[in-house]
Amino acid sequence: MTKSKHGLGIFIVSSWLGALACVSPADAQDIEPELSVGARAVASAGVDIGTDPGAPEEVAGVLDFSDTALLVRGQVQLFNEWLGGSLIGIQFPDSDSNLGVLFVHQANVFLQAQWLDIRAGRTRIQSSILEIPTLRDDDFLPYSDTLNPFATGQTTEDHQYGNVVEATVNYESQYFLAAHAEHLFLTPGDGGSVDFSLNSYGATLAYRSIPARADQQVVRTIGAGINYYDVPDDTLAPVWNVMAGAALNVSTDPVHLLDARAQVIYAHGDGSTVLADANSTYRTRNVRGALTLRYQYTEAELPKLQVALMGGYARYFQGADGEETASLALNGFYNLGYGFQIGAQYQVSLATMQIRAALGTPEVVHRAELALVFSYELVVNRLPIRSSILNVEHGYIP
Repeated sequence: MTKSKHGLGIFIVSSWLGALACVSPADAQDIEPELSVGARAVASAGVDIGTDPGAPEEVAGVLDFSDTALLVRGQVQLFNEWLGGSLIGIQFPDSDSNLGVLFVHQANVFLQAQWLDIRAGRTRIQSSILEIPTLRDDDFLPYSDTLNPFATGQTTEDHQYGNVVEATVNYESQYFLAAHAEHLFLTPGDGGSVDFSLNSYGATLAYRSIPARADQQVVRTIGAGINYYDVPDDTLAPVWNVMAGAALNVSTDPVHLLDARAQVIYAHGDGSTVLADANSTYRTRNVRGALTLRYQYTEAELPKLQVALMGGYARYFQGADGEETASLALNGFYNLGYGFQIGAQYQVSLATMQIRAALGTPEVVHRAELALVFSYELVVNRLPIRSSILNVEHGYIP
């Protein structure tokens, strides 16, 4: 009788271990790894016009191919329907950055299940709830993203990328809770490659409609987040911010889609009262926000035309009289074929006196651009889980 019980126990344990070793749809060792190569090329030509009271206009021609990126991802099926892999990406940074010709903006390892995503390495930091449909992801950066209080202001990538460890739990692929710890780049001279200590912590909670249903539901996205920054100077107040945003469909017509997006960020500064340079504008107490109205025309279930109007505003409370900046942008893109778009964008930005002096910018700046955008993805041995590598890049047609 005792031997029989032991035999039954061994059978149950061995069956349980065997079940753990199963994968779906086939044994993991029989599935070839997936390799994805993706590229997004963004090239624009245009003109910048800067004006100051009592001074002549400053006019400059612009040829810009920043944000052009090459991505390589490998991923493999693991036990129990888990997925693991790594992502490497290089990007052409902004022309006035200190990052050289090429910048490694993605270098991370990830582990995924249907309900959990764990990622560690260099990637996009948790600086916003929504994506604003600008030509480039930094066109509305002062209004759409939390700003790095350790940065000098010479490099916009300091506000977008960092060394990150994050975990995201989801329920029914619609409700997401994410927690992260990050090393935000210290400039000048850091580049994120030497110092891997953690200096930022935070969390976000969001609802995101399943992509296949996003155009048919009223609520596309709604969420909120908080970030805390570990400023080393104990004489300063803690630096933290909170953000909230929502994207709603005004019209759910499958051909003529109209949606509105709004995001607000409140940054509690370290007590700085003088806007002396760009870094001080990131550390002073301020509120910023962005509002977008987007129209999209769809033909044969493929987006053909998009027009977006965007407005941004920021107010800095600790300047002498309350300093502020604002921006307005209008763009349109037409889909010429799979992965190839042509478009145009006009943006005007304004800044008050202390902000102009701190950032070294004219009172009014106009920029008009004509752009060509090409996106390409090649996948070898595609796994059952469909996830485009291009999702990690900025999409002006969100």
